[in-house]
Amino acid sequence: MVLDRLEQEYRFSKKERVLLHQIVRIQYYVAQGFQMLADDALTSTDWKKIRSYAKEKIKFFADSAVAELRSSEEKNGQR
Repeated sequence: MVLDRLEQEYRFSKKERVLLHQIVRIQYYVAQGFQMLADDALTSTDWKKIRSYAKEKIKFFADSAVAELRSSEEKNGQR
């Protein structure tokens, strides 16, 4: 659904934006959380900070993910 909208250059509906935000936030949690677990440095306080930061910066993360996908598609000639 999200990829279809990107290909068509439509704006996201509210439901699609919420879905995109959830996916991007989960991606951030997984990347940060697993890295801290691998470093044996994840504490409850750190995890709360990660969650708070992701909520505060979700628009930035989502916009970056969309821009990265569009850039990748343009480089690969998929437009």
